[in-house]
Amino acid sequence: MLLVACSGSTDLMPADMPPLPKVTLLPTSTIQPVASTPPPTVLPQSATPTPRIADIYDGQWRTTRPGIEVMHVIGAVGDRQDALILARVNPTQVRVQIQYAQQSPRRVREWYLAEDADLVINGGYYSPENEALGLLIAGKQTFGQSYQGFGGMFAVRGNRLSLQWLKTQPYKTDRAIDYGLQCFPMLVTRAKVVEGIADNGEQNRRSFVALDKQGRVIFGVTQAGQWTLTDLARYLQHNAELNIVEALNLDGGASTGLWVRGIDDSQLTDSFDEVPVVITVKSA
Repeated sequence: MLLVACSGSTDLMPADMPPLPKVTLLPTSTIQPVASTPPPTVLPQSATPTPRIADIYDGQWRTTRPGIEVMHVIGAVGDRQDALILARVNPTQVRVQIQYAQQSPRRVREWYLAEDADLVINGGYYSPENEALGLLIAGKQTFGQSYQGFGGMFAVRGNRLSLQWLKTQPYKTDRAIDYGLQCFPMLVTRAKVVEGIADNGEQNRRSFVALDKQGRVIFGVTQAGQWTLTDLARYLQHNAELNIVEALNLDGGASTGLWVRGIDDSQLTDSFDEVPVVITVKSA
């Protein structure tokens, strides 16, 4: 099983922290600028035109289900570009849960079908035995142990969703949490990029969960594996359209996947690996 390509910042990861899984990089591809428009092609009347990249990655939010919006966009950080799928969720209109199946991991699309969900994204890190790393809470059941002094935690309390940086707000036992997962590194906190993210310049597919200023949750994945974790953090912090105040990296690389009801399969990203942990969203 391939595990995630990511690492935390040097001040977030104490010396006694277990070593990270070996990074497995995925092939990268070159994103073509969306501004270039190919010449029109005359199609037979019976043919269905193939959507242009510029039409798909147009940076516009589209409502797919009540409380769920999706946007495709080409993001840029310096001279690097990557294609992103973003989903914005209103917690008052949806049910967010975390699913864990150590003995029967699935690819993200398979989770989507099995759970009859409206949205599924891969969760946090896991061991070669599919044991969740960090603390995981699924339906009030607790697995693993909390990270200390690094990483972040996404939690669901009824329809209230939260995201905390464990360095400044350590986890304390909270029986009000219905679902929760921990991962690292924290990318953005208080609307600022977390300083010192030690990503070694490695580029890979990325996935994340974030909160915006309106209290909505934004899930997202990069599709082409062009960005480092620092690139992702900078993009999330500087994108005025997103208004992100907190953002946490999820398990990326071969685990990266985001599947949404109402979007054509060709415009979505499935995980290469079977994953034991996912976040699911269902419109209420």
